Amino acid sequence: MKISTVAIKHETPIETLHRYQRSFLVHSFLYYKLDESIISDKDYDTRCRVMNGIMHNYPDLAEISDYCELCKPCAATGSGYYIKDYPPETIERAFQLLFQIKKPNMSYSQFVSKWGYQVIG
Repeated sequence: MKISTVAIKHETPIETLHRYQRSFLVHSFLYYKLDESIISDKDYDTRCRVMNGIMHNYPDLAEISDYCELCKPCAATGSGYYIKDYPPETIERAFQLLFQIKKPNMSYSQFVSKWGYQVIG
């Protein structure tokens, strides 16, 4: 299966893979844990297909990627529903994006606490 990817200038294949994996994880967290979506289902599906295509076409890179174990099952499921525990950096980025988009009339800490999470540090 040929998948076209959008690579950032001077980005290595592993950097492209990490970018797609991080995007997949952030949007999976938003959707499956917070019941929020900031991209369309079509865009999400495309990101999953591209990520899975990279992992399929570069199996050696996929195995050494930071998020291999979390992202590998997506190829079979097409979603992130199976993920139970997300990396802290994924959770943080998801909340940051959601806060930027929603622009709530509250502090970031208050916004995060609405979902039972807390800002540390």
